[in-house]
Order: sequence, then structure tokens, then C-alpha cells
Amino acid sequence: MTQETKGKETCTNATAVPDATPKGILIPLKTTLETRARGSLLDVYVTSVPVKQASGALEVIRRLLPGDGGVDLQHLRRFAKARDVPDAVREAFKRARVEVLGGCGETTSTESGSTHEQETIASDAPKSESAAPSAQTKSKGGPDDAAASISTSADPRIKTDDVATELFLIVGSTNAISSAVVAEELSVIVNGAAIFSIQVPRLAPTSQEQATLWTSQHWPTVYKKSNPFGPHPSIVSRTVQEIHGEVGKWMNLASEVARQADGTGSGERVGVVIVERKNGIGHPVAVAGDARWMDWPSKGPGNVTAHAALRAIAMVADGVKATNESGETTKDRVESSPPDSQEVIWDTKPNTDATFMYAGQVKQVCVGNIFQDKPVLDAEKDRCDLSGTVAGYLCHDLEIYCTHEPCVMCSMAILHSRFGKVIFQYRMPKTGGMCADGDLGHGLFWRKELNWTLLAWQWVRSSNGQSLGPADFHA
Repeated sequence: MTQETKGKETCTNATAVPDATPKGILIPLKTTLETRARGSLLDVYVTSVPVKQASGALEVIRRLLPGDGGVDLQHLRRFAKARDVPDAVREAFKRARVEVLGGCGETTSTESGSTHEQETIASDAPKSESAAPSAQTKSKGGPDDAAASISTSADPRIKTDDVATELFLIVGSTNAISSAVVAEELSVIVNGAAIFSIQVPRLAPTSQEQATLWTSQHWPTVYKKSNPFGPHPSIVSRTVQEIHGEVGKWMNLASEVARQADGTGSGERVGVVIVERKNGIGHPVAVAGDARWMDWPSKGPGNVTAHAALRAIAMVADGVKATNESGETTKDRVESSPPDSQEVIWDTKPNTDATFMYAGQVKQVCVGNIFQDKPVLDAEKDRCDLSGTVAGYLCHDLEIYCTHEPCVMCSMAILHSRFGKVIFQYRMPKTGGMCADGDLGHGLFWRKELNWTLLAWQWVRSSNGQSLGPADFHA
């Protein structure tokens, strides 16, 4: 057996994808808003109003601040009982009430209300089955004990009955109105209202756990089972159920073409598989390995237009174009056309397999098609169905599986090609464009200022199988 024959046999065997599909978990990527704004706080005014005057006080506030002054407060309980707020809020109220009583020289009389009335008024806040539980534990002595704790060691002019029959009410942002104006407008309902400021979460929580934490730290917070900063959780969950059984298979294929690209010296060890899903079943429409060193000098970053993601996208585009023009698939054209005897690679990594992989002589030639958008590696030729896509518009709603997080350039190409989902195995913190919590922090998969958004995950392999490993190059 000659070296050339042996090499061809080795390459042929290398294309076989193992039958055992590796297992792993899909971790949704966080958006830029989720990583940067979720801890942002807002200063708001809070006052205390008698239970029976709560509705009237809220009407006054809404008249003063239509639409809450342009600030979304729907994730916060508008009314809260003393036992349901953190200690810091009760302490702030004590100080404000002492100041008010000290200024007017007399106590403030309030009307008592029944427990039923308190429950009715408090329910004016947003309702949700996922409302965060109270941060304060109800004592055995009854609901008034939490209120009574406010007056302990406080100014003797603050009566326990006053607090027990009142509700805390969020007025609005301190930037939208002054406390003096609020006090004046509320004076027709509440005599000597105590107005104080606290900090509350500016944005809605993205999980029940986060809502519970914020309730204990700031103010009763509601989780509405939505994500205002990214894709809706139900959409993410439904998509995971649809694709999770096949992710390992496509990642295996991407890893295989990556190994072929590396083994032949044509590119870095990066692979991409584009999948179209019909009736819930996915099938590959393009497979591409990195080809930055193919027909390219070994200096610098290589041929940046021959990254695996760009090559795969170009193959899909070629298939759509060919189907629209003649009905002949790119795969048919590739298989029927004779190999170019002058097609060679620049072997930056000495490898004896490089010469026979492309059936050409290793010598310097002029750069032809710098985009390298034709299937060349065995895995690229054998596992492609480039007959066009159902959507017809480039990669609309297709799935792209990558061994490594795409670089910024490839991430934008994925975005502009209208992919529906992107899944990669290895993060590239220094060069990747998809993650919002990497060194670059672009989070390009979900940016409202761009013209497209898509779902994105990192796939973490469960087993200790073969690993391609992360690196610092641009994938």
C-alpha cells in the first residue's frame, strides 16, 4: 500500500461519526441587558397612608405622575404592609415620621381599618402567582407585631396603632417630582404625610430567585415569568426541548470536520454545521471546516473570509442560488465537476497528509477564490444537502452549530443571515462576539438596536470525550 493510498484510507475512516451521541446541557447565553443592567437601582419616594385612604392617595399620585413619570414600576408591589418590607424601609419610615411630628409638634391621627380592608387595598399591586414571598417572617403574636416593631425604641409620639392601620405606598421616582409637591397634594387626604426615599430595582427580575432576593433587600418584587431583557423563557424552554436530543450529533459532526481541517493544515481546528429543521427533525444543509490557511501565506491571521462559519453560510447561499436558477444543487455540481489539479494549500503546520487530501502539488499558486465556499473536505462533501431551504431567504431560521464561539465578524454574518439559533461548545472570551459576559461583551445574538435577534446557547459536554479545546484565535 502506497503512502498516498494509505493516507486516503486514513482520511476516509476519519470522517465516520461515532454512533453514540454525546450528552450535554444547553446553557442559554445572557444578553447585554441581563449582564449589565439587572443590578441597577432607582431612588423612589415612599409614603405611608391609612388603609381607608389608600385608594384616594393612589389616585392623587397617578394624577401627579401619569404613567409613573415614564418609569416602569410594574414589577414592584405598589402597596406593601409593614411586615412585608425590609428593615431598612421601616427604619427610613421611622426617621421620616419623627421629622414630620417634630415639625408640627403633634401626633398624626389615623383611622383604623379591618384586616379585610388592608388585604383589599394591598391587592392593588401587580398580581402574579410567582410573586416573591415576604422577606419578613410573621410572628406568633399576629400581623400587628411586625408593625409594632417599628415603634420599639422609636419616638414615643409614633403610635403602634398608626402603623398597624397604614400601608406603605410607592409614589414615584425622585427625579420625576419633589417630596414637597407630593406632601402638598396628599395633604387633602393624609394630614402630615411622612415621605421618605428608598432604592428599588430599576428593572424587572428575570427569575423567581431574583425576585425573592430583591424582596428581602429592597421592596416586595414580582416575577411575571417573562424576560424584559432577552428572549421569553417559554420560547427558550420550548426550543431546548425541540433540539436537545440532536445537539450532540451535530456537535460531533462539527468536531469531525474541525479535525479534518486541522489535520490537513487547511485551517484551525474549527468546524460548523448548519441544520434545517423540518417537521421537528433536523438535517444538515452545510458542513464546513476552517480554511484560513488554504492557498494562503502562513503569516498573519490567515484568510479571514475563509472562517468556518462564513464558508458554511456561503455554501447555503450557493445552494439557494443554484436551486433558484437551474434546480441543480450545489452538491450535484461539486460531485460532477472534476477536481482542480492545481488546488493546493499552504501547509503552515507540517503534515504529510496535506498533499494527498487535495490531490494537488504543494507549490505557490495565485489566490483564486478567497472565500473558499466550495465543499472540499470529506465531511463537507458527504454530509451536505444544498438543495435550498424552506424559507428561501439565506439562512432564515436555520440552526448553526459551532465548535467555538464565532468571532465578531462571523457573529455579524450569522446575524445578517437571519439564523434562528446558534449553539457553540467553547467560549472564546477574548475574540467571541456572541457572549455578553466575555472580555468583549458584545452579546450580538440579542441586541435590540440591531435588525435581528436569535436564540443562543453554549453546549457543555457531559462526558469526558475528545476535546478540541478553546484558544485565543478568531473563530
